[in-house]
Amino acid sequence: EEFTRDACRTVVAQLCEAVGFHAMQQSASETLTDVLIKFLDEVGFQSHSLAELAGRTEDNLLDAVAAIEDYGSSVSDLQRFMTRNELRYAKAEVQFPIVKAPRPRARYAVQDDEREPLP
Repeated sequence: EEFTRDACRTVVAQLCEAVGFHAMQQSASETLTDVLIKFLDEVGFQSHSLAELAGRTEDNLLDAVAAIEDYGSSVSDLQRFMTRNELRYAKAEVQFPIVKAPRPRARYAVQDDEREPLP
């Protein structure tokens, strides 16, 4: 959740900068971040619903495109915006979701002389 919010906050800042803003209040940034998260959540939900309606358990690109269009936008609008502004993610690329490394387990050494012989 925290990683997602941070990533969306960065995207919001980049989008605002791309359209000409030089500064923004923190409350505006948080509000726009919430709007972006809600939009992505709704598009994902709608995309999955469209897949289920078609009798599939997993959604695909066509479902995502249809979901975006259901919310009044289009892929061509997004492509045009990205081409015009050429945004790149500001932080180093990380895989999502983040997979935590397993914690090392305590190891208990057993001395040879402590073992009991098998019958």
